[in-house]
Amino acid sequence: MLGTISYFIRHFAGIVLLLGSYLICAAQSHDPNQPTPLGPGVNKGNIDNVGNGPNYYYFHAGPGHVDVHYAFHEMGVFGNPMRQVLIFDILDEKNQVISHDPIQSVGALEKFTQPVNLASPSKLVIRATSPDAIIRLGGYYEIEVVGAAKFDGKATGQNVKPVDTSLVHAGAPLTGPPVSLSPGQQTSLTGPPGSVTSGTPQTAIPRSNSPAMARTGHNSTVIAVQGPNNSLNFYWNNDGNSKWNPSVIAGPGTTYSAPAMARAGH
Repeated sequence: MLGTISYFIRHFAGIVLLLGSYLICAAQSHDPNQPTPLGPGVNKGNIDNVGNGPNYYYFHAGPGHVDVHYAFHEMGVFGNPMRQVLIFDILDEKNQVISHDPIQSVGALEKFTQPVNLASPSKLVIRATSPDAIIRLGGYYEIEVVGAAKFDGKATGQNVKPVDTSLVHAGAPLTGPPVSLSPGQQTSLTGPPGSVTSGTPQTAIPRSNSPAMARTGHNSTVIAVQGPNNSLNFYWNNDGNSKWNPSVIAGPGTTYSAPAMARAGH
């Protein structure tokens, strides 16, 4: 155990404390040649950089003024807010980018409006992209077009909700109360509520202002977070194993901002 901890600390010796605080929807198209028609009102979706994206939409605009309203809420990492960016591009009929709008979110729904003025009617495509990274990034977004615009469909993704990336969720009893098999006597048909998976308790990574995550060169993932009472906690997980292994790097009263992590080499 100590050897494993020493290995990760040695290969990620760049952990530093920063002084500042820091359904895949069926209507979403990943094909730029067959974008999804936007509808009037708010169009909703989820996106990530693993398999659900980039996402493409189209609408008809002009002549005249159009406002394109965007909103983005990052998905976090294991339920913890993490600074992420979603990029919205508007492309014309020649596939030329006429606007490029990155929206940054940290645990909140951030909004931005892009005005567009057109001298003649045009079919415009909106591309939503989550940047490439070694970990899964993305989140929930909204698109609404108002003004001199026409639509070929209804607003998409009306039942879409933000993705919950928490590792641990509030549980509920798996059985009801004891039932009566005979008058005046109650008998429980099952034992007490248990885990649906295994009897081994799962390690819950505490919520912090922003965790740091990195991949190793040995098929594993490591995370550093600001823990309870301003401590610094470290977790590692081998690919294919659901267990996260915890370790306290620095005790209470040592960590007063979000950690960062950099790979130091082999």
